[in-house]
Amino acid sequence: MKSQNEAGPGSFSAMKTELARLRGEHPEAPAVRKTGTGTPEYTAQERQKQKFLDSIFIETATITGVGPNRKAALRSFGIETAADVDSSRIRQIKGFGESLTRAVMDWKMGCERRFTFDPNKAVSTADKNVVRLKYGNRNLAIENALRNGPQTLRKSYQDAVEMAAILQPQLIQSAAQVAQAMKDLTII
Repeated sequence: MKSQNEAGPGSFSAMKTELARLRGEHPEAPAVRKTGTGTPEYTAQERQKQKFLDSIFIETATITGVGPNRKAALRSFGIETAADVDSSRIRQIKGFGESLTRAVMDWKMGCERRFTFDPNKAVSTADKNVVRLKYGNRNLAIENALRNGPQTLRKSYQDAVEMAAILQPQLIQSAAQVAQAMKDLTII
């Protein structure tokens, strides 16, 4: 038997809210189409930028305050290219305070500014396949949840009706006891 929380109106509302959220996340939703973050073009640009940053090595860079020893320290933490640079990772390295971390981050931002997107190399078949695979599985899960949504909501409603039927005799009995207690209080 389900508890009151599992079969009550809160459960139904939570399921309904989740289905509405999934509907908004579906690729056919206007908000998703507008941002385009799931499109091959967007992810291709990000991959191109990542590849570009991955080709710029810290070892050959000129970064204020970062000499050979500090470059070795960065390498020991797996930070070898501009793509590896992350402020939280750098702050973990002994000797890298706010100023050196900012210097490395500024260097990375300078590298990012030099990046230019090449639309001719933008979307290969491989890029499209990566996006289809990544978002295809998620979209399939969303579509299944939305397809099963009405049935899930009906089941939740039916569970709530059954729970109410189970609880109603207890409620009537409790109400009778309260009424009797009130009556007994007036006699005293």
